[in-house]
Amino acid sequence: MIRYIRLLGAALGGLVGLAIASANDGIFVGSDYAGALLAVWVVAWIVVGFGVLPYLTVVPATWLIARVEELSTAEFVTAVIGFLLGLLMGLLLGFPLSNFPSPWGQILPLAVSLSLGLGMVGLTVAKRKDLVDHYESLFASPYQAASRGYIDAVIQPRETRPWLIKALETARTKRVSTPPRKHGNIPL
Repeated sequence: MIRYIRLLGAALGGLVGLAIASANDGIFVGSDYAGALLAVWVVAWIVVGFGVLPYLTVVPATWLIARVEELSTAEFVTAVIGFLLGLLMGLLLGFPLSNFPSPWGQILPLAVSLSLGLGMVGLTVAKRKDLVDHYESLFASPYQAASRGYIDAVIQPRETRPWLIKALETARTKRVSTPPRKHGNIPL
């Protein structure tokens, strides 16, 4: 995998070198050894791309994966929800900010979206316990489920034995009547 990323970095480095060399009528125009200088310039950018791209992609990705693996599921879910909420808020604020004159109209919407997204990640992870407690008080209570009709009754611990005895007696005397079979086994 790292080999392909290094090759991609070399190709991107060469393209960046060519783009820089050809910008503004070329930086080597008028030089006695323009072709040799251009070749050395592009090779230098290929070497830079070959060496730098893994440190811009693989190393941060490995660090990020290690940190995400340490998170609990609740922390991960709250982080993703916070990030999405932050990006949504940034998107809503980005439309008016895009009306600023260039280059601010191009930079501000992205900067606001990313800062709000990352800010909301930190906020939701920091307040995860409060959010989970609030959610549980609203939805994870058996009394709330009973009031919404999701369950028939809430059995108190002291009433568990009579309920189990009644359920087992009902199950012991229950007879399942199945409809008669219409077809038998096929001959093989």
